[in-house]
Amino acid sequence: MNPLATLLISLGRLVEYVLWVYVLIIVGRCVVTWVNASPWNPIVQFLYNVTEPALRPMRRSLPFLQMGIDLTPWALILLIQFVVSPVAQSMFFYAAGLVR
Repeated sequence: MNPLATLLISLGRLVEYVLWVYVLIIVGRCVVTWVNASPWNPIVQFLYNVTEPALRPMRRSLPFLQMGIDLTPWALILLIQFVVSPVAQSMFFYAAGLVR
């Protein structure tokens, strides 16, 4: 197998796994806000510290997503699924073309 193809497949899988874990962290943050957990809990602080840098710009640019309930985390998950995930898929397709 072509070494470049192997590298692209590995990078694509790494991108997929990192995005999958980040989506789980976002869902964890949503669950924490629903149950009203203590903000001093280290797990809650970790979830907020990891997700807030991505959510803050979205809240500023899309203020209509904060209507009684904050829909920004779900918009970020959709953004990851529809915009960022195809990057990993394109790496797989490009690598498959290199193998031929």
